[in-house]
Amino acid sequence: MTLATAGVSALGPMFADGLFHKGAQGLGFLTGGMGLGAIAGTLTLAGSRGGRRLPGAIMQALFVASGTLFVFAASPNYWLSLAMMPLLGMSVFRTNAATNTMIQMRAPENYRGRIMGLYSSMVVGMLPVASLIAGALATHIGPRWTVAAGGVLAFCAGAHARRNLRSMKDWLDAPTPSAEAGLC
Repeated sequence: MTLATAGVSALGPMFADGLFHKGAQGLGFLTGGMGLGAIAGTLTLAGSRGGRRLPGAIMQALFVASGTLFVFAASPNYWLSLAMMPLLGMSVFRTNAATNTMIQMRAPENYRGRIMGLYSSMVVGMLPVASLIAGALATHIGPRWTVAAGGVLAFCAGAHARRNLRSMKDWLDAPTPSAEAGLC
C-alpha cells in the first residue's frame, strides 16, 4: 500500500500548488483530509468484530484506494481531489491496521515483538523509498500518471487479496504455532 500511495504524499505539493494553484494552505487541507480519513478508517475497523473479517477489509480498502488514486490522478479540480483524500486516508490506514492485527494474531507470542518490529520497519521504511520512486517516475511521466500507476498497483494488490481471501481466512483460523515448532 505504501508503494501505491506514496505518490500522493510525495507529489502533494506539485498537485496543490503546481496544478491547482492552492499553495501551502491547499496542501495542508489535502493532508488534513487524508488524516481525517485515517482516523475514521481505524475507528471503523476497531468497531468491527472478529479476525475473519480482516482479509476482506484489506481487500476492500485496496480496491477503494485504487479507485481513489485513479480519480485523484484524473481530477480536473482541487475540490474533487480534496474529496478523495479522506477515502485514501481511510483505505491506507484500514489496510495497515488490519494487516498489523492479522500478523499479531498469528505470530507466536515470544516472536511477536520481533515480527512486529520487522513489519513496522517495512511499512515506515518503505515510505522514503516509495517517495523517491514516485518522484523519479513523475520526472518521466508526470505527477498524474505517477498517481495513476499507484492506482494500478493498488488494484493489482486488491486482486491478489481477492484471489487469496479464502487462504488468508484459513490462515487466521489455524492454530497459532508455538515457539518450539518454529515460525509459520
